Amino acid sequence: MPLRIMVWNAQHMDNQSTLSYSTAFKEKMDFLTQYLGQIDDVDVLAFLETGKTGKINQTLASALNNLPGNYVPIAHLAQEGGLFKDTTLGISVYVRSSRETEFSPSTFEYTIGDKERRAPVIIRHKATEKYLAFYHANASERTSFGHIKDAIEFINSIVGRGNLVFFGGDMNYDFHAMNGTVEGLTKLGPNVATHTKFELVKKSRLAEKMTVRYEGIINRQGLKNEFNGAYSKRKTEIQKLKDSTSPLDRAKLARIERMSRQVEKVDSSFAMADAIYDRQYSVFEDTSPREGIVVTNRFLDYAFVRELNDWTATCHGTVAIVNNPTLGIGIATRLCNGLSMRSDHFPVIYEWTT
Repeated sequence: MPLRIMVWNAQHMDNQSTLSYSTAFKEKMDFLTQYLGQIDDVDVLAFLETGKTGKINQTLASALNNLPGNYVPIAHLAQEGGLFKDTTLGISVYVRSSRETEFSPSTFEYTIGDKERRAPVIIRHKATEKYLAFYHANASERTSFGHIKDAIEFINSIVGRGNLVFFGGDMNYDFHAMNGTVEGLTKLGPNVATHTKFELVKKSRLAEKMTVRYEGIINRQGLKNEFNGAYSKRKTEIQKLKDSTSPLDRAKLARIERMSRQVEKVDSSFAMADAIYDRQYSVFEDTSPREGIVVTNRFLDYAFVRELNDWTATCHGTVAIVNNPTLGIGIATRLCNGLSMRSDHFPVIYEWTT
């Protein structure tokens, strides 16, 4: 019987008062209710950054139980599963009530690595003896690969190679940079999506954000100082000179040409990064006095499976500029299957066809 799983990093969806939901909680629940209504028969819901380590989000549990499917909690990140106990980085897994008896929490204890911050939450599918692990890697791309590899290796050592399916709700390591296989498992991402996370960044912070994102590419091209100091300023100045009502003399034309060559050097480095890692950026201009918005795409939510042909993955995320009639400007909005969504990360739907 096919199994459909949704994995969503809901971004700090902590416990809420049942008397007065926060705006963030209400918006996330409204989205979730509508989205699950569009996606038929989701059997397992895995939420990351939801509740605290060792403390489930009871309000979410109650709301999910009242949705079609009457989802019930089956596993939550225990106190021993996190290095820090009070941050809103819990992991919770829910199962459709009609299939509750098909699953159980894992019975073995996961040992957190020396520098690991969180353990995965693991459940067992009884009929197949497969173990489904849900993981949120450390917030550093320099260390997250090692933690992902070690986590898969540790679980394999207990359940046996071939019995693990490993899901990431923010791996913090880009899908396109990730090895094709890790410890005998093959990476699985949405077939047509190039992203599962969008960041919206004001242009005034472009240099700061992009330098971090593309640090390796920029440094190898010898462009770090150039980019930090002058990229945005040059683009603005070129546009002002071109828009000027005054005639462009030879000196101004030479200046435009010189600055354009310098800007193109940085743009070509970005293009190189896009080609290798599919990390893309685009600029949406809002009406003055608002700043332009830079949208950067990253592919951070994916899985590792034993038999790739037995699985599919789908992500419905995109960003659109929605005109706000009240403010008279365009607002960059995250949309998931056409629904407005409040989280940097989009949910990914996995289907196990065996």
